Amino acid sequence: MTTNDRKERAKMVCAMEYIARQVNHEGVFEHWLMNGVADGDIDRGCFDDNDTLDYYVEDKDTFADLMQTFLEVMYGAYKDGGLYCNGVVSHTAAWWDRDEDEDEDDGLVTIKLPRLDVCKLMLSCTSIACEARYEMEHDTNCPDHRRTHVLPETIKMWESLHDKVAEQLDAYDETHKA
Repeated sequence: MTTNDRKERAKMVCAMEYIARQVNHEGVFEHWLMNGVADGDIDRGCFDDNDTLDYYVEDKDTFADLMQTFLEVMYGAYKDGGLYCNGVVSHTAAWWDRDEDEDEDDGLVTIKLPRLDVCKLMLSCTSIACEARYEMEHDTNCPDHRRTHVLPETIKMWESLHDKVAEQLDAYDETHKA
């Protein structure tokens, strides 16, 4: 594995760990602790490569299993509990399930987060989308169904979430110029 590959995997592990820790359902989060990253394995808020990540990034299969577990946790969070951060709980109805005919403002929730956490969320979205794109383009063991259906939708969802968050962050920055 190249140094760059290791760094990208390390960023991905830290991004998944950061988001998984926001899951608002004890049973779903416990799935992450049991099958994903155990408590104490990674320093909270790490976004850099370090020796504690060796187990998660060195072996391709272990890394792939971790990404699969993360997707399971996100699906579980979507179905029950959502995400929780700084006293705010996400809306339980996902924006991608909305009807096209619905008014843009119906069902939207304002979530107040520190600016740094919003930037970390954007970084996490980008990392997850990039890792899925890399797997889709370079993993020869990836099943055809996953390559043609699952990964493109995963990429689309995370890039769309990144764009929505970036748009709102830009609007906030524009209205709060010094």
